[in-house]
Amino acid sequence: MIDASHLETLPPLTGGDGEPGERISARFSSANSDVMIRSSDDVVFKLIRRDLAAYSEIFPGEDVDTHNEVVLLTEDAETLELLFQYTCRQPLPILDDVPFEKVAKLAEAAEKYRVFSAMAICQIRMKAAVQQHPLAVLGYAARHGYASMCDEAAPLTIDTPSGTFLQAFGPAIFMKWVLYRDEWIRLHHMTLKKPRAYQLHKGGAEDCELWAPFFQEVTVALSDEGSLPLLGLDKVIESLMASKSVSSCTQCHSRATNWRRTLETARGRIPLFSTIRLPE
Repeated sequence: MIDASHLETLPPLTGGDGEPGERISARFSSANSDVMIRSSDDVVFKLIRRDLAAYSEIFPGEDVDTHNEVVLLTEDAETLELLFQYTCRQPLPILDDVPFEKVAKLAEAAEKYRVFSAMAICQIRMKAAVQQHPLAVLGYAARHGYASMCDEAAPLTIDTPSGTFLQAFGPAIFMKWVLYRDEWIRLHHMTLKKPRAYQLHKGGAEDCELWAPFFQEVTVALSDEGSLPLLGLDKVIESLMASKSVSSCTQCHSRATNWRRTLETARGRIPLFSTIRLPE
């Protein structure tokens, strides 16, 4: 059975070409059309129901009588112009040069109307944009159940202001994100604590003159730019071990190495975003 809950109708258009002044898509203006769809910005698309039904689970097929009414959708004409190209027997659109904001709108429309060919290419494009647009990608992936994409995007969002995240995604995803972010905050707090020295210097001292500047630069570096340094904390520590010459001190080198391993272990224990469960 076709789910038409996403669809609304308007009064029928008069005349084969619509009312005077009616804006009709140049690409989708078939004289053989048997269904007309209007975008939120009042552009009409004249389509073939058989094609829509073949490529989508939602759009009405030939078994549904639309009574010559115009179907009103909430998406704008630019989004529908792209979407309907995935419901025709023609080469599929190349999205490489389409701006991310337009791809994101197309991705939501493809999921909403279950246009599978568009869903597949949009998944690829959204995943490719995770570094540049992690918040938008996380929202898309969480809404539509793409767990691995959620897990890739989520660490890149932990420095997002809470109010911004709540406003964008609502309370359910927000609460899950707060629990997830708390794990990264705990890891960050670990980087601020001076690690224990298991090998003492001559005279029983924990530190030599090399340790203090090294430790300070590591904590500063791991505090910059949100989660990115924490994701690569092993490389941050290794780089500063070399640049601050702590490797020349056996005790400091051992201490820094143990500290790096402790932080790596803690990072590895952070659960994936997709596995976070809210309390009952």
